[in-house]
Formats: sequence, structure tokens, C-alpha cells
Amino acid sequence: MELFLISTLLILTISYFYFLLKPKHNNATQNLPLPPGHVYWPLKLFETLDYLSKAKTDTIHKFFAERKDKYSRKLFKTSHLGQNMVFLCGPEANKFLFANDYKLVRSWWPDTFLKVFENAGDEMTMEQVMRARKQFLSFFNEPEALARHVGITDEVVKDHFRKFWDDFDQVTVAPLARKLTFAVSCRLLADIRDRETLEKLLPSMGSIVDALFAMPINLPGTKFNRAIKESRKAREIFLDIIKQRKIELFEKKKKSESNDILSRMLLENYRDGEEVSDIVLAKNLVALLSSAYDNPSLVIVSIVKTLAELPEIYDKVRREQLEIAKSKGPEEHLSMEDIKRMKYSTNVLNETLRLEPPASGTFREALTDFSYEGFRIPKGWKIHWSVCTQQIETQNTFQTQRSLIHQDLKEMSQKCHTHMYHLEEVITHVLVKILQNYRY
Repeated sequence: MELFLISTLLILTISYFYFLLKPKHNNATQNLPLPPGHVYWPLKLFETLDYLSKAKTDTIHKFFAERKDKYSRKLFKTSHLGQNMVFLCGPEANKFLFANDYKLVRSWWPDTFLKVFENAGDEMTMEQVMRARKQFLSFFNEPEALARHVGITDEVVKDHFRKFWDDFDQVTVAPLARKLTFAVSCRLLADIRDRETLEKLLPSMGSIVDALFAMPINLPGTKFNRAIKESRKAREIFLDIIKQRKIELFEKKKKSESNDILSRMLLENYRDGEEVSDIVLAKNLVALLSSAYDNPSLVIVSIVKTLAELPEIYDKVRREQLEIAKSKGPEEHLSMEDIKRMKYSTNVLNETLRLEPPASGTFREALTDFSYEGFRIPKGWKIHWSVCTQQIETQNTFQTQRSLIHQDLKEMSQKCHTHMYHLEEVITHVLVKILQNYRY
């Protein structure tokens, strides 16, 4: 009898503390409705097909416009890439997501991405991901680093124009822009200068990017199968680079010459006793490089197209560039001060990004239930933030007298400073070369 009473008291005590200490969900959030939209068969199958077909024809804005008109201007839910997904629209939504990164949401990529890169992100802990992000951002945010990158980028751009633009009566901008931005990315990422290595990596990245939104059918001859093979080839190249870089840094003690992201990460991990395997690092470098394959070059093409179509803007940008050129010596590199003087050129870049964003956005995953605009977004649901919904809808013409980038977008760009700076740096260098030396 006494044993029974003791057991009962023990169970009641454990139960009391369990319910006392158990995390309590926000009842207010739980009672909120889900965002408007649908995630049901058979319509859910056609949502992804409609998204991909519009993305291929550069009309992705229509996908959002149709659903915003039907459901809500702020957000809507649907099924995309086999997931329950909420699409958030407008600069306020993007600001909300970036302010709550790794608080309410975290980065998420479709299964296609993970299979192509063979679970690159999943093999790192949350702490390692945050650490790598901090290292990556610090590489671009430090004033000394920024000044150094300007010189490196200027060197790569000048070399590119000597080889592929000078002495040619006519050039095709798109493939050359991709070749240039890829070379700059490789140089900043891992100090890759060897032309043979660049020529091997470039087509591999092309195959990878082509398959990221393709059907994940891993059969010989399919885009998906080819992308997996090319991803492995690129990874082997980076594994060799990592091994050689470790020898240079830790055996030959060439630490003072390390001006790239890979060297910085290896040195900081070694200093702090943080071990990341070479294979995981190589996978993530391939994934990172793939993101630089298309976007910067697409913006360059858009700017060249804009300048060709709007001669009055072309003349103003050219005058600004020539004015800066007068203050530079023949072999003198551009500086951060020079870039700061390119106010009109920067405004043209901002307007081009506003009217013709090079990417549709990225994905997040809800870490917990949370509310937004009076709706509940459940834990585990996926979220897509869109670049094309940032465009100020009532001003669809090219404006250069003032910046039409919304203030919230400026704050968002500070959160994405790495990508925005890299894009602006490369493009301003290209503008300098084109406008100082070439005519349409």
C-alpha cells in the first residue's frame, strides 16, 4: 500500500513539473487562420509547373500578380516543390524575414538542390552555418578588405577586357559577362587564377544551375543526372585547391598572401580549433560558386541593354565615368573613393535591379509557429521571399533623378551586404571599361 502511494505521488510530481515546464504555444497565434490560398490536390501539382514555366519565360511576376489579386497583396499559401509554402510579398515581408533569420526562420533549399550538392548544408550544424556566414560577411564588410577587393576586381576586369574585348569589332555581351563575373567570383572565393581551372569549372557550373529547378529524375542523359556528375567534378577540383591551400598556409606559412574567402575560413577555423572536413567545405564552395554563375552577369547584360536603349542616360553615365578616369593614372586601379563618386552610375544600377531583378528570391523554413499580417505560419512550412514583388508597381519606367529603391529594401540589402556589394563592385568596374573605351 505504501509503495503504491509513493509511486502515485511520484507520478503526480513528475506530471506536475512536466506541464509546468513544458513550452507553451502562443494561444493567440494558434487561433489565427492560415494564409489565404490552397494546398490541395490536384491543383497543387500545377502550381509548381506554372511557377517553373513562367520562370523560364521571364514572366515570374505574373505568377505573383495573379495570386496576389486572387488572395492577398501581402501573402498567400500554395504548394510548391512538393511543400506547403507561403509566399510573402513586398519589402515589409522581406525586412521581417531577414530581421528574424535563425530566430523564426532559417535557410531552406529544395531537395533538388540538396541532391545536386549532396547535402552540403545538412552536414553542418546550426552553429557551423552561423559561423561560416559570419566569416563570409566579415570578408566583405571590413574596410581594409573592401579596398583590397576593389583592386583585385579591377585587375581581373582589365585582364578580361584585354583578352576578350580589345581588338574585336563586335562582341556578344552575355557569354563574356558570365565569363568575367565567374572569374571575379573564383578569384575572391578561392584565389583561382589558372585559366585552365576556370575553363573546367565554368561549364560545370552551367550544368548545375540548369538543373536546379529541373525535374529530379536521376537517369542517364537527364539534366539532373548531368548536374550531379558535374557537381562532383567541381568538388574534386576544390578538394585539390583546399589541400594545396592548407600546405601553403600551415606548412609554407604564406598567411600574409591569403586574400580570399577560403584562406580566411581555413585560418580562422584553425585558430579557433574548429574542424570542418575538406569534403564538406568543398561541397559548400561549389554551392556558393553556383550562386555567382548567372546573377551578376544578367545585371550587366540588362545595364548594357538599358544604356543602348536610352542614349540620354548613356551619355550621363559616360560623362561621369570619363570624369573619374581623368583623375587616374594609366595603370592605377580604381579605389573605394572612385566608386563612391559614381552616384549616377549607382542609381542606374539600382534602377536596373528594381526593374529587372536577376533572381526570383530564396527560401526559408519556419522554425516555430509565428504570425504575420494576422495569419499563422506553422512550424515546418516553407516560405518564399520574392525579389520581383519589391518593384514599386506604380513606377514601371526607368527613373534616375532619385533612387526608387524603397527604404526597407535598402535595409534589406544591408542584411545581404555580401551579395549586393559583390554585384555593385563588379558592375561598376565593367561600366568603367565599357564606357571609357567602347561605343555602341
